[in-house]
Amino acid sequence: MNDSHLRVELVNVLEEDHKAEIYSCRFCDILPGYASYFASAGGTCITIYNINESDQVEVVQAYKDDDDGLLDRKSEIFYTLAWASTLDGHPLVCAGGVRGIIKCIDVCAGIIAPLLIGHGGDVLDLRTHPVNPNLLLSASKDSSVRLWNLDTGVCIAIFAGKEGHREQVVSIHFHPTANCFVSSGMDTAVKIWSLCTPELVSSISLSYLQPRREGNLSFLTQMEQFPVFSTDQVHPNESSSSSINAKNNSDSEVGHSNCIDCVRFVGDLLLTKSTKNIIKLWKPSSQRYKGALTLLREFALPNCEVWFFQLDVYPPLDLFACGNADGRVR
Repeated sequence: MNDSHLRVELVNVLEEDHKAEIYSCRFCDILPGYASYFASAGGTCITIYNINESDQVEVVQAYKDDDDGLLDRKSEIFYTLAWASTLDGHPLVCAGGVRGIIKCIDVCAGIIAPLLIGHGGDVLDLRTHPVNPNLLLSASKDSSVRLWNLDTGVCIAIFAGKEGHREQVVSIHFHPTANCFVSSGMDTAVKIWSLCTPELVSSISLSYLQPRREGNLSFLTQMEQFPVFSTDQVHPNESSSSSINAKNNSDSEVGHSNCIDCVRFVGDLLLTKSTKNIIKLWKPSSQRYKGALTLLREFALPNCEVWFFQLDVYPPLDLFACGNADGRVR
């Protein structure tokens, strides 16, 4: 790469006083009026910032979760966040972590929206629907992915079961057209799930129109057990007794030599990153046979055996970046 192609300059360093790891930091990329806002998730804290007209970073709002682990419950640690939107255009910051409960903050009103409760394990990734930012996708340690309606608090669908993931789902990403999404995780599998089936399209509509059934019964969540594409051959697991280093001691017993801890669509192609120090660019090729794929390129990423390192793609789709355990960004 020509050095003049990408000029990077450090202009500011922020330090949050909670002193905990910051697992997620994202700009608001769904509402043009809030494009200068970004939020961070660290420990029990969610902090919302704004870059003002003088290019100075200011704290707009800060929230500390009250759950301190009393009553035999785990203390909250936020792992992931996503920007979403209410139907009337208010920005929402949605965050999830150890407790498995997704909490949504209405930035304009400064209030917590209804909690999204249903996951049976840590929430590890959140993604907002690229066409309807009122819909939220969540991935969990409980091996499932859930689709939520943020207006009604309804869980529209659960993606798990017979041909779903067998272990923690670590990463999810929508296709740019929003007609499907991809998931990956501890089972070294990558799965693509359709969002266009008649049943699912109907469930999304009903989640707005009839969030409660007749007799005040809860919404009938759609169960999706069959992805349209699935493979475990992109980053195949090796027969090794070594285990993946984890982000906390409770996960250190995971006995795998590999994990696909990040997946991203690049147009119709996919970028996947494993804990074996490699990133692969590939495309599904199901027309050849079920689960077939075509590998296009490999990228070495040294010192990245610890899972939960995330990569991201520059919108023109000609660059991507990822960090490693040495604190370097490539």
